[in-house]
Amino acid sequence: MRWNQLLLERAPNNARFMRDQSELRALSGLILVETGRSEEGLEELHQAVILAEKQVAQDPSNFVPQISLVSVLQRQSNGYASLARKPEATAAQRTDYWQRAIEGLARCEEKLNLPNVEKATRTRGLRTDIARDLTEARAALGALAEKAEHRTSAP
Repeated sequence: MRWNQLLLERAPNNARFMRDQSELRALSGLILVETGRSEEGLEELHQAVILAEKQVAQDPSNFVPQISLVSVLQRQSNGYASLARKPEATAAQRTDYWQRAIEGLARCEEKLNLPNVEKATRTRGLRTDIARDLTEARAALGALAEKAEHRTSAP
């Protein structure tokens, strides 16, 4: 990752270096979240999204940066979902994490439905994964809301 960062610093507008750095940061962030370093992981994931969005802004008609952004957003959403599943998370934290996961996955679906991306054949598996993750996140958030409603309506 450091090597790619050095390359990106020397050629800040190089699309390949930018995409690689974004995807590496997203993967690193997800690993940090999974290993208990949540704050660092969420920051890495956030920076990965910023970098991917920058690349999309530089070439909005190119589907490759769009797909890379979708991949990074999906990893960020998976990080939030992972935090929402942790037993030590409070109900409020779980709700927040699931909402953030849903927002990110909804953005993924939005990006995948853009005309220049929709035609790309390599998005089929990605679409399936995102739809599955979105269904799971919505169900988990719904279950939390149901549980909270049950607690407040109990005598």
